[in-house]
Amino acid sequence: MRKIGKWVEMFVAADGKEFLNRTDCIFYESHTMIANQRKSWIEKYFSDFDYNRDKWIDDCTEFKQFGGNHIRENQFDTVICNDIFMRQRDGRTIIINLRTGRCGKAIQSNPKFFDSETGWAIAWARYRGDEVPDYI
Repeated sequence: MRKIGKWVEMFVAADGKEFLNRTDCIFYESHTMIANQRKSWIEKYFSDFDYNRDKWIDDCTEFKQFGGNHIRENQFDTVICNDIFMRQRDGRTIIINLRTGRCGKAIQSNPKFFDSETGWAIAWARYRGDEVPDYI
């Protein structure tokens, strides 16, 4: 944030939006910009997870013809395929590789900010070993 002007104090947020008082500028930067960062992070990890999930399911479907592992789905959004167990139920999201033991999980703390995509994105980031930022 920088202060500009000679007679009227203007405050400019990091994204270029101008404010007449400092409090509004700080509030905007802390809430609006963090919400945008949060949305961007969730979209990035969820799309990566979604791509890999589709790939696992396609591979599993191909191997099923040759006696490979199979997919089981039920009302709780549970999938087991090629040693990958994925489940989302009661505010808990889990991804586990049954062969290697590698896992990632997310637990809902606030239903207002935690939806299905957020759960999968956090679990996927932890499964990959990536850090989940504090603003998520």
